[in-house]
Amino acid sequence: MYINGWVPDEGESLIELAQLNEGSLIPESLQPVQYKNADGADVVDLYIDQEEFRAAFAGDVDAETAEVMAVAQRPFTETAFGAASGPVAWRSVPSWYLLGTEDRAIPPATQRYMAERAKASIVEIPASHASMVSQPDAVTELILTAVNATAGQPAARATA
Repeated sequence: MYINGWVPDEGESLIELAQLNEGSLIPESLQPVQYKNADGADVVDLYIDQEEFRAAFAGDVDAETAEVMAVAQRPFTETAFGAASGPVAWRSVPSWYLLGTEDRAIPPATQRYMAERAKASIVEIPASHASMVSQPDAVTELILTAVNATAGQPAARATA
């Protein structure tokens, strides 16, 4: 199940996918924060600038909720964004993808490319990247569709 998410192939990085299509507001809104890891290594966490958060990530979320989301956001590491993906489950299990046509974090064209490549059942909604917040009923409906489609089937095992 993918909700406006990344669907890398094995060996592919998120940065490669991020460069497929124009339209993301994330690159210009990222704020790097450097720190030392427990082992002394330099690490960079990436945050979305709080002033740009709503436009880049949660355009269809009310302003007050988006403000709370901006303050409470969890960072992602610069290293993780560039790391190659390991084995992928979508090659061996059915997938569903909720594609937000108003997403300004992952361009809709990039989402469509990844979802089609994974042979996912795609549902499009007019939503930002934060569709789980702005349109929870659509997210719930897609989850229930996936549950009903796979009910009674033996659990698939991802191949490594």
